[in-house]
Amino acid sequence: MMLLSVLLITARLLHVALAVPLRMLEEVIPMEYLVPAVAEWRDGHGKALGIIVSTSAIVSAASSSILIWMILKSRARLSITYHRLVLGMSIADILLSLSFAQ
Repeated sequence: MMLLSVLLITARLLHVALAVPLRMLEEVIPMEYLVPAVAEWRDGHGKALGIIVSTSAIVSAASSSILIWMILKSRARLSITYHRLVLGMSIADILLSLSFAQ
């Protein structure tokens, strides 16, 4: 199924890319030329998508902060390998979430 969808996307990109004028191939081709449906979707859903991404990023950062707090307040702290792994993943998640929170 995954291979079929990759093949269909590749075929569509090639078909659309060949229809683009040659002068456009010399520059960076915007996504709107490659997949016209992206432009229509993004124009209608841009604000909602931004709100959803920002909200989920804030919730993710808060959840990771709570996990870090729980680990540091436990008796075992960082002596357990599981705690060290979760701490590292939580720190990485906070950094990634803050980059998406805008």
